[in-house]
Amino acid sequence: MRASRWSLPLLIALVVGIAFIVALVKDLSEAKPQQAGVGDMASLAAQQLAELLSRQGIEASAQANTVRVGTRSLALSTRVTQAVRQEEQFLYLVGLEFNCQVDGAPVKSLLAGSVGIDPRQDGAVMTAIREWVGQYGFAIGRALASPNQPPPLSAAGFRVREGLTGVRGEAPGFKPDRSFHEQFLRHLEPVFRESFSKDAATPLHALTFTLVVGASPGESECRADGVVSAQLCERALSFPWPRGTKPYMFKQYYVLVPAEGQGG
Repeated sequence: MRASRWSLPLLIALVVGIAFIVALVKDLSEAKPQQAGVGDMASLAAQQLAELLSRQGIEASAQANTVRVGTRSLALSTRVTQAVRQEEQFLYLVGLEFNCQVDGAPVKSLLAGSVGIDPRQDGAVMTAIREWVGQYGFAIGRALASPNQPPPLSAAGFRVREGLTGVRGEAPGFKPDRSFHEQFLRHLEPVFRESFSKDAATPLHALTFTLVVGASPGESECRADGVVSAQLCERALSFPWPRGTKPYMFKQYYVLVPAEGQGG
């Protein structure tokens, strides 16, 4: 998701209202506050991602803007796509875009954006970094790690690693556990391959879902390899989601590795 895609009210709802269900986010939110300028955002993201992966038993370390995951490397670069001060609400909104290089080669399919909101501008930057680390970077790092630690999800001939799940609003009976992800991915399988980039050199694929369940389809956005896909969204919204009295928002990111390789 590119940060510039959304209107300011929706961006505020996305960030302020998102309650990450997976407990790992607590680790990120309790990280020591740091000043983040444009020049060192990628390094801060790399450091936080390496720490998060290490806490999950994955061999990872960071040097400058690069995360080492076992024998693999993930180099990050960032740019600010949006910086707005909402005077009425005394909030800063900062949108960041993250590009990734895997083992020294750019991987366009992993391009993703994140948004941070905070009363202070540097706080908004740090929030955007934490969002990328938890939702996107965590899945990418796990995809680069040993394919069996822990056993990955699988779908349509791919090993699949999921990022942290985010939900805003009440989703009655919804549990983003392994069983849910297996069922959701199986439901998506018919549109997997036709949604992905046709570039044969792409070592990793990615799916990004920002779904508003119970609202009009136009409120949702889905991306395959960073490109908006209406077909993917239509399929995702046809999943038997639990329904409440009001719409709720679901955010999820998956990284897919061909089962016959390790992503490059």
